[in-house]
Amino acid sequence: MRGVSEYIAALIMTIVTLVAGTVIFLYSYYVINVYTDAFSSRALGSGESFSVAILASYIRGNQLIVIGSTGASSATLRAVYVNETLRICALYYNYTSYLVTGSDAVVIPYRTAFVVVCNLPVTSSNAVVKIVFDEGDVVAKAGRII
Repeated sequence: MRGVSEYIAALIMTIVTLVAGTVIFLYSYYVINVYTDAFSSRALGSGESFSVAILASYIRGNQLIVIGSTGASSATLRAVYVNETLRICALYYNYTSYLVTGSDAVVIPYRTAFVVVCNLPVTSSNAVVKIVFDEGDVVAKAGRII
């Protein structure tokens, strides 16, 4: 029985390594591109009349903090529910603050970042927050951070 030349073996290993690297690169590029496109279309608005994106939500201490952005149109915030319970929360945008009680509406201008802060019981480690707008609802999950 004859063995394969060391040059042929090195060439075959190089080709296999290059093909595997190319496959991994193309797959990761595809996954990153899909998520980037989805995030961009939600944050910038995809031509819909209602476009609000929740960019982050977390619990720090006894506060639930939600960071969001409006898209190509303004949004009218009506209420904030945390774990299916109506909460009185503070809304911050453009260096001003508003109180969201569920009875009054607050109009957030288009292409504006906003922050919603709600007080929670200290024992809450996870929460589901639903922000109600005239144009629709946005739901996000939040977890405790240190």
